[in-house]
Amino acid sequence: MRSIAEFALEQEGTDIPTFRANAEAWARHVTLATAPPGAPEDDAGTRKGRREWEAVRRFVRDYCQSSGKRAVAVTADLRQVIWVFIRNISQAFTHDEEIDGRLHVQMSRLET
Repeated sequence: MRSIAEFALEQEGTDIPTFRANAEAWARHVTLATAPPGAPEDDAGTRKGRREWEAVRRFVRDYCQSSGKRAVAVTADLRQVIWVFIRNISQAFTHDEEIDGRLHVQMSRLET
């Protein structure tokens, strides 16, 4: 949990500092049997060291799914930017070739 907090990836709808604090709270819950995040702190005393393993798994699974979706979206955006860049470069070279052709014609006329 602490490694997930330390190396947190961007996720949809969650800022990294908030996520890190939540992951740290889950780490405390697992290691010290504190109340899980979102539960009242006095709940830890009545729980007598029980840990909410299903909730821990759900937290990790949700993080993996959310960061995976974010990575897919960022990759798709990056691909789109790369293609726009390639298209613009291609158009610029095509435009330069047209200008070069016209200059060549003009130079030929001047030589004649």
